[in-house]
Amino acid sequence: MDGLRSKIASLVRIIVLAAAGAAAATAALLFLSVAAFLWLQQRYDSIVACLALGAGYFLLMLLAFLAVYARSKQETATKPATRGEEESPFVASMVSGFRKLGTKKALASKWVPRAQSRRGRKVS
Repeated sequence: MDGLRSKIASLVRIIVLAAAGAAAATAALLFLSVAAFLWLQQRYDSIVACLALGAGYFLLMLLAFLAVYARSKQETATKPATRGEEESPFVASMVSGFRKLGTKKALASKWVPRAQSRRGRKVS
């Protein structure tokens, strides 16, 4: 029981420190953004400063997305396929049906069965 309590206490301590670190990093990014904006505003113009910071944050987001995508692609390439990730026969039959009918016919409303009420009448 003491081992479990010490593990929980250390986990809570780590979570609190991680939250404090995230808050400090957010505050630092905010102050650096304001400083960069003021410097760019004095040097160029307000519109140029906004566009430059927006482009910088967009590039930062794009780099983070590409890093996460590359990591997930690497993990899926090295991980063997499990039973849940294989294509099921139902999905395979649906895909072949779409290929045979064509997308327009497969999605047309006359091919989709209508819902029926409790009395057996078709609901429009």
